[in-house]
Amino acid sequence: MDGLENRQQVFIMAATNRPDIIDPAILRPGRLDKTLYVGLPPPEDRLAILKTITKDGTRPPLDTDVSLEEIAYSQHCDCYTGADLSALVREASICALRQEMALQNTQSKKGEIKVSRKHFEEAFRKVKSSVSKKDQIMYEELHRSLCR
Repeated sequence: MDGLENRQQVFIMAATNRPDIIDPAILRPGRLDKTLYVGLPPPEDRLAILKTITKDGTRPPLDTDVSLEEIAYSQHCDCYTGADLSALVREASICALRQEMALQNTQSKKGEIKVSRKHFEEAFRKVKSSVSKKDQIMYEELHRSLCR
């Protein structure tokens, strides 16, 4: 980062999910000296993320029995990141596609594929959170120690 002193409007940002192994020298003043902790999204943020991922429930098309709010506030999503929520929607979509393909093999008509509640239930069984409760506690303790 030497030589940046003469530059204006230059910011360097770094992100990690392993702040415990950062070399303390990189955190000294004048280097990456401002630490921001971004925790897991709370339910209202998960809802906003789900709405963004699904373009407000239009892509993939959601059946009437699907409530993004119910999914976002579900305990299944407690340690879900935005990436985990994206994986959940993708897996539910794949479940709906598989079901539709199986129906097409037995029937000659093509139906509109909609992701239903049962597809999300199946997706929850396959998509686990990428952050464990233990990891979440460790991150929060690390956050408290770094932000003193």
